[in-house]
Amino acid sequence: MPVVVEGLSTAELVVAGGIHTCVLLEDGSAACWGGNYSGELGRGGVDYALPVPAPVKGIAGVVGLMASKRVRINCSWEACGGHSCAILEDGTLHCWGNNWDGQIGLADVQFKSTPTEVPGVVGVKDVSGGDSHTCAVVDEETSTGVKCWGRGSYGQLGDGTKVEKKLPGGGVIKNLSSIKAVSAGVNHSCALKADGTVSCWGLNDQGQLGNGRAGNFATPVKVKGFKSE
Repeated sequence: MPVVVEGLSTAELVVAGGIHTCVLLEDGSAACWGGNYSGELGRGGVDYALPVPAPVKGIAGVVGLMASKRVRINCSWEACGGHSCAILEDGTLHCWGNNWDGQIGLADVQFKSTPTEVPGVVGVKDVSGGDSHTCAVVDEETSTGVKCWGRGSYGQLGDGTKVEKKLPGGGVIKNLSSIKAVSAGVNHSCALKADGTVSCWGLNDQGQLGNGRAGNFATPVKVKGFKSE
């Protein structure tokens, strides 16, 4: 049965990852608890698990939050954990935790146990994290688009390749504009457009892209069944 998380009374948003949970608080700060293999709780350092909320260090003015869906066993300590990201009031994105595949958008593969600003990403409106990749909705000059980075072996970055991308710099995903929201599955990604249609890309072994076709897709494909398709 549900249990009340002690010590929280001003939470405005909760996000649950694979083995950790984070909340956005009324004052614009954040707190996390759960697994901390790779520093995904943002409290500085790593440890096995934290069963109670702890403040994320060095961050304020948070307006959006994400906890990745990574769940791994039988792997090295630092490579097992997830990652987290926060959107700040100024539209910048700050991430922390596992960076083994570049999922927090930094050139190295070192985990970060406190929030670090992601270079090359501004005007962020939404963010979502899969197992080892991250996607964000960003403002462009005339529209909103999507940038993805991290592991790309199934095409989950949507850039037409199946390779790792450690830095989110460069343009947005082609032929994908007027985006309202993005959601990353374990190894696939989807975007909601302003016209109510949805496009997805990446792993499709269970039909999770919804396009009625077999095989993985490294560029966005429309989900079938929408009137404006």
